[in-house]
Amino acid sequence: MVRRDAALVTLLVGRALLVGRALLVGRALLVGRALLVGRALLAGPALLLGAACDGAPANDAGPPGSDAGPPAIDAGPPGVDAGPPGVDAGPAAGDGFHRIEVLQPGGAEGMWIYAASPAGPGPHPVVIYAHGQGATNLVSCDASGRPDHADVGPSVQLADDLAAEGYLAIAVLYRHLGDVAPVVGALKYRDQGALDVRGLLAAAQWARTAHGEGSARVAFVGTSMGTYPAFLAATADARWEALQRGLDVRLVVVAGMFLNHLSNARQNFVRGVTSSVEAEQAQAAVALAFGLTAMRAGALGLEAIEPADLEEGAALRASLDRSLTPQAIALYRALFLHDPSASGLAGCAGVTTRAICAPACRDAVLDDALALGRVPFVLEDWLLLDARALATFWDPVAGADPSGAAAGSAVALARDLSPVFGSAPPITPRVLPLLSARDHTFAEQGQAAADRLRARLVDELGVTSADEVPTIAEDAAGACGHGDYFLPGRPACGWSSLLSALDAAM
Repeated sequence: MVRRDAALVTLLVGRALLVGRALLVGRALLVGRALLVGRALLAGPALLLGAACDGAPANDAGPPGSDAGPPAIDAGPPGVDAGPPGVDAGPAAGDGFHRIEVLQPGGAEGMWIYAASPAGPGPHPVVIYAHGQGATNLVSCDASGRPDHADVGPSVQLADDLAAEGYLAIAVLYRHLGDVAPVVGALKYRDQGALDVRGLLAAAQWARTAHGEGSARVAFVGTSMGTYPAFLAATADARWEALQRGLDVRLVVVAGMFLNHLSNARQNFVRGVTSSVEAEQAQAAVALAFGLTAMRAGALGLEAIEPADLEEGAALRASLDRSLTPQAIALYRALFLHDPSASGLAGCAGVTTRAICAPACRDAVLDDALALGRVPFVLEDWLLLDARALATFWDPVAGADPSGAAAGSAVALARDLSPVFGSAPPITPRVLPLLSARDHTFAEQGQAAADRLRARLVDELGVTSADEVPTIAEDAAGACGHGDYFLPGRPACGWSSLLSALDAAM
């Protein structure tokens, strides 16, 4: 970002502090203003695909230095904990960080987990935890292998807390992170669908067959963006039926989200594009463009996005052409897939990884593409009507089901990927929604989104006793926010409800 536009820098930094506040304040202390500018624009799929991280200071972030987990735990060589479901994995793997294998249609891929178990002999009931999405876990930029983003620390803490209550808890750190050093030319992404669901189920199978103290009894718990794969992992869907075999799924808990991509897209987009500040408009447009790219790739079953997928004639490119302009697609390619050293930008000279993983290069690419402060920002230059309709659908229709949306449209795609509209039924009769009336997601997505979730779970599926949503508001310490659902120190915000549900189900 060019120093001459100090006002723009200040604006973007301020916006970044709203996107995962605690996380980016910590980052600012380490790497300064340029990264905050890039992060502000590149909260990307987090702003569309179920993350709702905007303004969530605790759930998807931890204090600087807290997110690497216990440093003395040996992760073991890649593949050591792997094995197909139901196959004896050899000596018990035990607690700590492990790299397991996830069986995908394209073959096995590595995924990191953290396991914590109670004292005493098993088998113990298993809880699989799916964390939310913050700005630091959108893309794997860590060459060391094990993920070290800001969700690791809180996930490890929750697993330890659940172990103290008598459960073998597995915190899943997701299949697209920490596997190998980032390279130019391919990108794994969070899809919140079949790919991530298989990751959670692989962790449950590992707990049953490889840990040494796990049982077949399992609960899936998700918060924020993690609610999507947590809920779907317990549905009767043929795509992951094989990975459910041998598991006795007892409970699903979804906290801080509405399982609705349409209301979430509206939450994170409308306030940006209606702003009179060009930088906020740009942030909203870029976020939606990148989120749609991941969404459409997931719908096509792509396990990674490669440059060829964005070339004319490729299936993903044809799908994106319905929603995004060529320059939006070009910006995605430049940040995530192309060799940045060939760009000719001063900040990218000598960079050998993806531009998104090199802060100076990333900011140079953004500045070159958006040219904020030099040319007017025009939304239609980035998003076609199809994409804009996705982001504005929810509010005008007060929560209506877009069942008649045109096939292949962004609205139809988001509906198909939203469990509140059409997932397979759960294989357990127990689903607990934890939503606070003081959570920023409720304030921004509205009662219509809460009513749609209640209708799906109570009226259509009959899998919860929660007659009202939201279910929580505040405790003696004040408002129960987006990051407060699973804090033992604030039991009324959700922790007591979680333990009661686990006790009844497991």
